[in-house]
Amino acid sequence: MPNVSEQNPSYQFEQFNALNKNYFSELVNLFLEGDDKINDLLPEQDISKLMDMVSRNPHYSVSWRISLADVFTRQYSGITDDEIPEIIRKNINLLKNQNSYTVTTGQQIHIFLGPLFMVYKALCCIEEARNLKNKYPHADFIPVFWLATEDHDFEEIRTVGLYNEMYTWDRPGYGAVGRLSPESLLPMVDDIENRIDKTETNLWFLNICRYAYSHFKTFAKATQYILHKLLGDTGLLILDPDDATLKNQAKSIFKEDILSNTLSPEIDNSILKMKAAGIKPPINTRPVNTFYLSPEGRFRIEQTSVEKYEAVGGSLSFSKDEINKAIDDEPENFSPNALTRPLYQQFILPNIIYVAGGSEFQYWLELPEMMHYMNVVYPKLVIRKSAFIIGKNLSNQLNKVGLTNEALLFGDSEFSQLLTLISSELNSEFEEIIKTINNDLLKLDNFLAGNNQLQPSKTFRKSKDTLLSELEKLSQDWVNIQVNSSAKSQKIVNLKQKILSNNYNQERNESILNYIADVVFLITSSRSGSFQFLDASTILVATRH
Repeated sequence: MPNVSEQNPSYQFEQFNALNKNYFSELVNLFLEGDDKINDLLPEQDISKLMDMVSRNPHYSVSWRISLADVFTRQYSGITDDEIPEIIRKNINLLKNQNSYTVTTGQQIHIFLGPLFMVYKALCCIEEARNLKNKYPHADFIPVFWLATEDHDFEEIRTVGLYNEMYTWDRPGYGAVGRLSPESLLPMVDDIENRIDKTETNLWFLNICRYAYSHFKTFAKATQYILHKLLGDTGLLILDPDDATLKNQAKSIFKEDILSNTLSPEIDNSILKMKAAGIKPPINTRPVNTFYLSPEGRFRIEQTSVEKYEAVGGSLSFSKDEINKAIDDEPENFSPNALTRPLYQQFILPNIIYVAGGSEFQYWLELPEMMHYMNVVYPKLVIRKSAFIIGKNLSNQLNKVGLTNEALLFGDSEFSQLLTLISSELNSEFEEIIKTINNDLLKLDNFLAGNNQLQPSKTFRKSKDTLLSELEKLSQDWVNIQVNSSAKSQKIVNLKQKILSNNYNQERNESILNYIADVVFLITSSRSGSFQFLDASTILVATRH
């Protein structure tokens, strides 16, 4: 990883509380505030108790832990030995021990890694594992990034923006995006290199992408390599769940869902509890919550009769016996949906914390009953931390009008109200000063008019007239300033909306590609301890000087 400190000589890290600023959804706000309505929906969230539950759970036996470590070793086999730091090998081996636990986060895989928050998620996961090790030194905690390689929403991951220009990956195939060949991305790498600023860090990142997209057969493997080159030396293990060994371990999930239809009723039980608490569930269940993966695509499985199943939108159909045999013989062809994916995760990982985005958190509330039914450990939920990278220009503009960087977290109307309030306070203060001076001069005139023995000189009267004239001129200048400050305020609003507005969020809408040096600096700073994400209600603002 290049040293970007010379290219970016100074950052100022600040952290601000984002509660009650309309940044989080009401549900996430309640969770972060410890509201009983949310806590009552969650299973055990005490870490020490979760560790004990994982240690005693047969799903995480020594024999399975050895197999899990072997899966990681195999998935890293395409990366050369000198590119795998010792901490990665150490963490893989630690998985074999009964007193080791994982801290997991995950995300869809995008071209060029995707939006900024993908890295923020990973950094949060790493810090959670680090903090647990400090608190429980007798145990080991391994951060894991779960690549959502089985997702088939190609439209959502195929574009990337750079300098207000969009680059789009032409569809190279169908089905799970992780199985696609990334080779057709190479012309896009060249186009972006021709467009991007030719800094050492930018070119370093693009060379990694070029190597990944040319040397690995699948988009999943290429993405693992790029993320590893950014974060491998932190010890983050990167997992592709689209794996035959992992799916074989979780065959009972597919059988319970497809053949017995037992998972949906359990999810529905949790949904009823949510509704009773006044919470609308984000996802509804189906009788079958599993997809079938084939070269033709990723198709939702539907039971069309007692003995027949179809891949909706595809050409495949199965009898009950045939689909049971397919699960036994080729479990890698079955894929969980958004509701059963966390179950699959907890089935194969000795996981005690999941770092979730705000929307993810909501559907985890639907899962406690299902996980209890399947005898897996429901993890402690942690909301991922957020961060914003701003330039010195915006920070200076805010300071000039008396606002700190914390004001960036407010919504559009709240931010405009702050600017208006500050402007009106300054206007009132100035008008009051002018009024006081005029009143004092009038008092002086009245006093002198009633005292014949004390008459002001011509010089004094001239000076007083000059002062009144200057005050009138100053008052007019102040009016002009207020008119101009309206345009100035709009400039600040426009700058702020490039960070966060009601319709825009930098960490979600801006790609890593636009902030490569900043991302590298954040990674190296986090690793060195220069800053640490605090609780999820606290937002990191990094000002680039």
